[in-house]
Amino acid sequence: MKNKIDDVGAFVPNAKKDTFVGKPVEHTGNLKQGLWPEPDWVALSQRIDKELLVFMFLVYSSIRKGPRQDCGGVSKQDWESAYIQSIAFLRETFEGLTEKLTPTEIETSFYKYFDYDKSRPFSVKRDYPVFAAGGGSKMSLRTPFSFTRRLALLKNTLINVDWPALDVSKIREYAINLRFDDGLYWAICRLDGSSVVFLDFKGNRFSSAEEACHKISERLNSSKRTAYRPAKELSGIKHERVVPHITADMLLNDCGFRAVQFGNTVSQVARQRFLDNIYLSVEALAAFFEIPLRWLGLGGVALAYGARGEPGATAHFESDLNVINLTKKNGPSSFGHEMMHAIDSRLARSFGLKNGLLSNSTAQVGFVKDEKKRAKFDALLALIDTIEQSAFFERSHRLSDQKGSPQYWVKRSELLARGFEAVLECWMRQEKRRCDWLAYGTQDVVLSEDVAPMYPYPLGEEVEGLVVAYKRFFSVLWSK
Repeated sequence: MKNKIDDVGAFVPNAKKDTFVGKPVEHTGNLKQGLWPEPDWVALSQRIDKELLVFMFLVYSSIRKGPRQDCGGVSKQDWESAYIQSIAFLRETFEGLTEKLTPTEIETSFYKYFDYDKSRPFSVKRDYPVFAAGGGSKMSLRTPFSFTRRLALLKNTLINVDWPALDVSKIREYAINLRFDDGLYWAICRLDGSSVVFLDFKGNRFSSAEEACHKISERLNSSKRTAYRPAKELSGIKHERVVPHITADMLLNDCGFRAVQFGNTVSQVARQRFLDNIYLSVEALAAFFEIPLRWLGLGGVALAYGARGEPGATAHFESDLNVINLTKKNGPSSFGHEMMHAIDSRLARSFGLKNGLLSNSTAQVGFVKDEKKRAKFDALLALIDTIEQSAFFERSHRLSDQKGSPQYWVKRSELLARGFEAVLECWMRQEKRRCDWLAYGTQDVVLSEDVAPMYPYPLGEEVEGLVVAYKRFFSVLWSK
């Protein structure tokens, strides 16, 4: 590729590549959470091998909440710098997994990154970076791969029980391989301080770790199903190719976006694919809305690809920074969803709300004197009312009512965005148009009897009715 594709436009803060090295990170007593918020283990379990996911959990749990102070002749500043670099490396490694790596390979790559050689004599002043994020005291430094007794015991247990559906904090029994008079067996034990205590109950010996952990699950009385979590099937998604290629500057100049940002791990080929398909998506939106292409920048939305995502997520919109981020793996198909959030956010600002989305904050809007603004507000309320009277809304509520299921599914902003996805997919079929990065995977799904009543997208005739409702809303929104 002749011309290298890089970020263009205004600087958009808080990207992963800018968060860690050389920039101050705000935190209040728990720098770890600021640098790497706890991942959604349930979401990750849908795409990461169980053994590797458990290893990731153990490593994450071993990271100390903040950097060490002056210790071992190493300054506070050096400890903090190494702490930040360690978490940056671990987060990028685990979140960027594109192939199955073994725990040993991940640990080895961490040591290699910091030029640490286990075979040479230990020197705190030289080797401190690999210990910066780990636990232990001044006299017993540990790396993030040196687990506490409890974490070490959790390894076999988590692999063989229904985790992450199970709450780890409730697990106080562990499967351990012990020698009995007649041989080796697996048994259930507890920790008493640093001592392992055998639980003396009938039948506490098992031929395998799986059997012992099954018993642990029974004793926890937590053999219930994991809540149904819908996930779109993206294997059939089509990536369009535009000739001549779209440039990042075209998204700024033609469409009015304020910036385009890429993550460091996004290849040049993937960057070009993003530019081509986002431009086509914006063209499709302009046709749906019947407005000029440049209006879709919404006064300064920024676009990011593979630069700001979270594990298990497909995409997200940051209202405080006015930026849409699509993840590398699952971001395609989500642009329409996130554009609905961006429109919702623009509306909120027009009504004096600094952050957030208007659909979630309608109660904060008082009497509106301006007739045109009042008409837009009323149009939004009418659209919300149409959605909340639909079977789509009822199914979303059933999904949210599951034990352990988040309220995400019934938030007004998410109902609007998911409804918009289905509407766009339906409209594109009517127009014999295809743009999978804009919307894909909400229709023509095969649902089993137990999950069909909880499917969180409108289907069939529902969608056709919503096309009319969304068109009505947007005709008011875009009117001058």
